Amino acid sequence: MKKTFATVVVTLMTTAAAYAQYYETKNELSISVGAGANSEILSGMKDFTSITASTLITGIATLGYETSHMTYKDETYTIPIAVSYYRHLNKTIALGGYVAYNSLKRDAYARKILSAGGSEDEKIGKARNTNLSLMPSAKFHWVRTKNFGFYSKLGVGVLFSMEKQEADSRFKDRKNYTQTDVLFDFDITPIGLDFGSTVFRGFLELGMGEQGIGVLGLRYKF
Repeated sequence: MKKTFATVVVTLMTTAAAYAQYYETKNELSISVGAGANSEILSGMKDFTSITASTLITGIATLGYETSHMTYKDETYTIPIAVSYYRHLNKTIALGGYVAYNSLKRDAYARKILSAGGSEDEKIGKARNTNLSLMPSAKFHWVRTKNFGFYSKLGVGVLFSMEKQEADSRFKDRKNYTQTDVLFDFDITPIGLDFGSTVFRGFLELGMGEQGIGVLGLRYKF
């Protein structure tokens, strides 16, 4: 079944590319917003190990807090924002890439043991994750007409993931925690659609990458 579906998709792409009216433009400049970037998923996976190992937490371990019970609350999120540029080599292939940014601010809470018995979650500091990616990539255009385009995208790049945790000022001997990771990253976008005039277009993309699982944007063609 999967093989049959893949065959149908490839056949449709090939047929569309063969019969669609080709429209020539050399350059594309785009700006986009999205949701569900690779780095967002990675940040969620890193929460447990980062918060447990951080000096912010170990610095208050003797003050009556359970270091094994850490949570984040009150999140402020900046969705993935990206700027991209591509130059067409021929009717099908364009080379270029994009720069993408997203961030997450939130408060860090630890469980404090109460003298009267029991416990409660108490704010101990704040955390910020900032992600910046550079993604060289190639676009494969299956349809390029004056008002519509259908394409796919494939890229390999690098992600700079910066995490910072700051303890509240009430902790006299507080220690802050900062870490920057340089990671391998990728973009796989099987479905890209753009529509509009010969110069300005809106576009929609579905895939996996630093722009997000779902992406909306504006494109300038020249």
